[in-house]
Amino acid sequence: MKKQRHQDMKGILPFLIFSIITGCLSAVIGTAFKLGAEGVIHLSAAVYDAARQSPLWIPVLVIGAAALGLLASLIVSWAPSCKGGGIPSSVAAVRGIVRFKWLPSVLVLPVSALVTFFCGLPLGTEGPCVQMGTAIGDGVMQCFGSKKHAPWRRYVMTGGASAGFSIATGSPISAILFSVE
Repeated sequence: MKKQRHQDMKGILPFLIFSIITGCLSAVIGTAFKLGAEGVIHLSAAVYDAARQSPLWIPVLVIGAAALGLLASLIVSWAPSCKGGGIPSSVAAVRGIVRFKWLPSVLVLPVSALVTFFCGLPLGTEGPCVQMGTAIGDGVMQCFGSKKHAPWRRYVMTGGASAGFSIATGSPISAILFSVE
């Protein structure tokens, strides 16, 4: 009985540690992204309001939006895992259908999302937060896990997605239901 409990703890303890690391990193990065997104959306509204009040700025605004669109296109071509919907991409990654590189997703995805938010396309922070959380879970498993921890990878990625969803919506209960789904 004692040997069985030791075996159980040997398997479960690393999973708990990986999950805690993933949750903490997802919380910090997701919160920073959400605050940055709110700031960028307010800045975008101020820029569009200023252009509305002085029509001479409209050509500058159009050229700036085109340049930011080009930048977003270059970002997506450099890091293709950052395109598309964050939640479907995360579900596909957790299921093993799609593999994405976790580091570009964590570093480039927020920049890409903030660029599109500044252009006036804020579709919500849920998708990017979920995708970043999934990528953080994958990164934690790749950096700290070994081959024997590979079966836990999908669970830790799901936990990261849940943490991202919780940050984006501000509702931990809905994040639990999201991860169960």
